[in-house]
Amino acid sequence: RRLIYFDADIVILGDLADIFDMDMEGKPCAAVPYCHQKMAKYINFNVLKTLPYLGDTEEIDPGSCIANRGLLLIDVKVWSSLKLTESIELWLERYRAADGELWVNGMSQPPWLLAMNGNYMRLNADWNCNSLGRHSMDPTEAAQLRKMGFEEEHLTSLRVETTSWGLVPYVVTCS
Repeated sequence: RRLIYFDADIVILGDLADIFDMDMEGKPCAAVPYCHQKMAKYINFNVLKTLPYLGDTEEIDPGSCIANRGLLLIDVKVWSSLKLTESIELWLERYRAADGELWVNGMSQPPWLLAMNGNYMRLNADWNCNSLGRHSMDPTEAAQLRKMGFEEEHLTSLRVETTSWGLVPYVVTCS
């Protein structure tokens, strides 16, 4: 059995059978990686290091890309066998017990990111055009945009303004 989760603001432009029937290569879920944001944006690694031994937390990379859960395909059998729901709940307990904020920028994304720790099938970016409707890009996202070849002249032609806290408006790079 499989589940497909969609954010409420998603627009579907293709045949969902294509994603529902794909080979998930034994992974518990499939999502689009989002490399404009890294784990360090969500997880306070200084607090994480203070927690009692947690086994695999040493393998959590602050610089790894997050996964965008706007569209999430779940293989229920694999998800259950890995006890991922229990792992997410355990991270919530660790959050409550931590001396300091273990994560920032939301309450659902960070424990999911920690529980998954990169164990998901990477979908092509065509499956989830990220951040439609956002007001601005933070400096890290703006730097990624510039690495993709968007020079100041391109941004000016798009009427994008550079501010002390990033770019306004948000620049969507998917088609």
